[in-house]
Amino acid sequence: MASSPAEKGSPLTTLAGRRGALLLLLAGIVEFPADQNFLDGLWALALAQLALPDISRSVVRGCITEEDHNADYYYGSLRSLRQLLGDGKTKGDLERADPVAYARLQSADPTIGRSRPLVLT
Repeated sequence: MASSPAEKGSPLTTLAGRRGALLLLLAGIVEFPADQNFLDGLWALALAQLALPDISRSVVRGCITEEDHNADYYYGSLRSLRQLLGDGKTKGDLERADPVAYARLQSADPTIGRSRPLVLT
């Protein structure tokens, strides 16, 4: 029987792993031909709406490589998630680039990564 990515030991079993997967998904979604300033603004709005720390889009999208694209993983993979967050033995790209944001992503706070209530004005 094939193993599920969410089985014990998988990065997806942790809050940080699920938040990292969300970041990879967002990075893949906003990769379309447009002005980079527009995309950075869209990225910042998405992070704010999801109560995620201010994380560089370049750091996250750098974890989705040609290897992922060749395997049709345009929104990241377990490999890219390990590159972003580390594998338990080595630091990931996010911790090396921004230890404060990495620590916030690791937080037990359940509101991190959850959509804030929409306010109609």
